Amino acid sequence: MTSIFAKGSQRITCEAREAMLWYELVVTESDGVTRVERYTERAGMLRRQHELLCAWKAQGWRELEEEPAAVRR
Repeated sequence: MTSIFAKGSQRITCEAREAMLWYELVVTESDGVTRVERYTERAGMLRRQHELLCAWKAQGWRELEEEPAAVRR
């Protein structure tokens, strides 16, 4: 699941994903810098994701709707 936040022309994305041996949060800042946080337990990753999303909202970031994938015909 990917969350996208905007503040003016800046964007932040936060992707939660499951790897083979761990869970990852991939955060990409508007300057293109990406950081990966790894967790051994899903609950820990979800707690951290919730912390980040709440903090961004408190700082004035607004969550954007993810655009649906294009369907080929």
